[in-house]
Amino acid sequence: RLLNRGQATALLIIPRNFARHVWEQKPTQLTLVKNPAEQFLPQIAEEITDSITLLLSGAVTVFSPELQTLRALIESQGNQPNILDDKAVAELSLRIKKRFENFGDYVFPPIIWVKQETIELPGKKETPQFSFHGYILPAMAILFLLFICNTVLEDTLREKEKKTLFRLLVSPLKMEEFVWSKIITAIIIGIIVTAFLLILGTLLFAIHWGNFWQVATLVITLNIACGGFISIFYSFVKTERQAGAVLSTVILVMSLLGGSMVPVDIFPQFLRPISRFTLNYWGIEAFHRIMFGRSWADLAPIFIAFTVAGFLLAAIGSFFLKKNLLKGSAG
Repeated sequence: RLLNRGQATALLIIPRNFARHVWEQKPTQLTLVKNPAEQFLPQIAEEITDSITLLLSGAVTVFSPELQTLRALIESQGNQPNILDDKAVAELSLRIKKRFENFGDYVFPPIIWVKQETIELPGKKETPQFSFHGYILPAMAILFLLFICNTVLEDTLREKEKKTLFRLLVSPLKMEEFVWSKIITAIIIGIIVTAFLLILGTLLFAIHWGNFWQVATLVITLNIACGGFISIFYSFVKTERQAGAVLSTVILVMSLLGGSMVPVDIFPQFLRPISRFTLNYWGIEAFHRIMFGRSWADLAPIFIAFTVAGFLLAAIGSFFLKKNLLKGSAG
């Protein structure tokens, strides 16, 4: 019933007399029913079940003589609550001990093992260690920034639809100032959120982000680019519902192609060049370059591109967004 309602991940069915069949080394099986509405957790349940059955089957096969002896000792007691005979238990324990000692010849010491060694070459700087969190946090941060900018600028269409924007037309505030205030607000909120995420990554995951001033420059220029990129789309959408549908799709597709969801390295070769046309890719690339100690000269093209593209897109977006809002308010 829980599976039918989507409230359970998997159902493990253990047949009757399962323990007896295992004890007697008779073929038996477990049935695992997975929830088709879920993707990852049922797969985990299946892997755990496979591992347990494999280990149980192997243990029963290897310790078959000892298990038969133990079974005979237990059944010989019948319903009597008496403790098993000490001598029989001691003999069984010695047999199990010898069995483990025989395994030791094949397990200890292992025939194959992995040894990790860091070789430092003279005159070469040590490459900073790169962690999983150091990749995933910047990637997800850029995705969040795009949605934050979208949420702030979406407020302009909301005011337009509710006719509250008409009040601005009779006030000293100009429409250009209103539009730019939204873009700048989105940039400032993005900078604050990014700084918070970076501090959180340092405190919780001990991530070393690299040079402070390079990171600060990247945070500012990246948010300028995000604000400008999102503002250009509001020149074409007319309603809040359209903005939610169109921008969400654009952000998710660009984040997928740019590496915010999965690493670009796992993409087929024909998709990798497309990733370079996304904001996510260059934002993640800039974070990685800083963490690996790249110079200002190596980072300057990205910083300049973010700044120029952000202000240029913001200027174009604000111009057409102003006309869009004035047309809606006049109507």
